[in-house]
Amino acid sequence: MKSFQAYRKVGGKPVRVTLGRFPDMAIEQARRNAQAAPSKLADGINPNLEKKAARARGLTLGEVFADYLKDRKTLKLRTIADYRQLMDKAFQDWQRKPVADITRDMVANRHCQLGKHSEARANLAMRFLRALLNFAAGEYEDEQGAPLFPGNPVTRISHKRAWYAVERRRTFIKEHQFRPWSEAVMGLTSEHPG
Repeated sequence: MKSFQAYRKVGGKPVRVTLGRFPDMAIEQARRNAQAAPSKLADGINPNLEKKAARARGLTLGEVFADYLKDRKTLKLRTIADYRQLMDKAFQDWQRKPVADITRDMVANRHCQLGKHSEARANLAMRFLRALLNFAAGEYEDEQGAPLFPGNPVTRISHKRAWYAVERRRTFIKEHQFRPWSEAVMGLTSEHPG
């Protein structure tokens, strides 16, 4: 497929800007666009970076999650399934919301709302959201290379000391549980004759 392009060096590096594809773009329109592109390039503005930044500014939480999964190639299947469940349960209505529109108040309210059902799950959901937004801050840049999402709204929970105090699960047997556990083990029969 043929396309119309403009070419110029910006900061000593060659930059090729696609103006449009033929026949979708008429030759006259390509000429007009070609006259505007070099002026931006001459001012040191890379239209390719502008387009990339404009796309990133409108990224939704669901799109950031998809990019996160593509980037984190070593995640275990169980972890991915847990993350998908969190997206579907805790952030179902936020998946189409632009990341830039997620505020500290929204995060604090959602944490409180989720905590009414399960404090542990509310904390887990917010740690997951914090990881996604930290990923977005490191992944997406504006035309000058500055992060598009510099502040993580999940910090509101830490600032307000609103994390729920959830007792961690213990993997060892407590003293009062030892006797019933021992009796249960002793009552087991061996499936393999010794």
